[in-house]
Amino acid sequence: MEKLILISEANYNKLNAKLDSILDALSNTKNDKVDGWLNERETKDLLGLKTTTLWQMRRDGKVTFTKVNGKTYYQQKSIDKLFENNKIEAYR
Repeated sequence: MEKLILISEANYNKLNAKLDSILDALSNTKNDKVDGWLNERETKDLLGLKTTTLWQMRRDGKVTFTKVNGKTYYQQKSIDKLFENNKIEAYR
């Protein structure tokens, strides 16, 4: 038999507000695309690096980045330059 739990209208509204904020956060995470910039997750996946390694690269000036609302974004041109600077030409 299923239990029925009653909550006050105020608590119901608080719960709905929290759920709405969670859904908003999830939708913002999926839509944080900015032309010419990669979010932290995309950059980690592309380079196969951990967060701490990216932090060290930022600190050492190896990649261009910006922070907006606590989120870190990496400039695509900077990542492309990183690939270009580390390429090895094929031997013949």
